[in-house]
Amino acid sequence: MSEFPSGSDFISIIFSAEVLFSAIFTLSLFIAVHALVTFMRQSTALYTRLAQIDAELNVLQASIPGKLERIRTMREDLAPLKADFKQIQGYYSRLQYVQRRAQDEEAAKEQEEESGKEKQILRQKLGLDRFI
Repeated sequence: MSEFPSGSDFISIIFSAEVLFSAIFTLSLFIAVHALVTFMRQSTALYTRLAQIDAELNVLQASIPGKLERIRTMREDLAPLKADFKQIQGYYSRLQYVQRRAQDEEAAKEQEEESGKEKQILRQKLGLDRFI
């Protein structure tokens, strides 16, 4: 009669290199087949989407030369306007400078008048106003 293996023999058989290799190989084979089947199911939808994108690209590619020509003509039309724009920017910056300078002068004048009034009030308070 054959002997029935003990518990430690079962564990050594389960963790042997051949059994582990067979289990991992079977699992990886299952994953590969599953991925292939899933890809085959989705391939028709992907193929139709690829055809749509290809058609859209062909339409857009056909319109590129016309758009490039339009861009070139717009650049030629805008070239003289760039010089005018720079001149206008220069005028605007000068105008801002003059405006700031006028505001500074006005603020200085108001401060001077205010200090003059304060001095006059101080003279009146001290009684020095009678001597001037």
